[in-house]
Amino acid sequence: MKALWGANMLREHYFLWEEGRRHCFYVTETTAPIVESLAEDYTVEPRGADACRFTWTIAARPSTLGRPGGPVNRGILKTLFTDTARHYGLGPATAVG
Repeated sequence: MKALWGANMLREHYFLWEEGRRHCFYVTETTAPIVESLAEDYTVEPRGADACRFTWTIAARPSTLGRPGGPVNRGILKTLFTDTARHYGLGPATAVG
């Protein structure tokens, strides 16, 4: 998979796939020297006939090189949530952590 407009290449291993409900994976290889490990969990929960709750959790461990850029890295991750919310026509995304 390509990320950050192709600047980062990722190889992912999906360990949970519940079609239409949940996907979980961790990154086995990345070209980005700023992260040591990364995992994501997507969950969709029904909230009535025309609604759902989408929960997207990202866990990342920065590398020694990536630690000094913590505030910048958090800003980049925040844009992922914001852009995704905008893409789906949702309100502001809430980032925790």
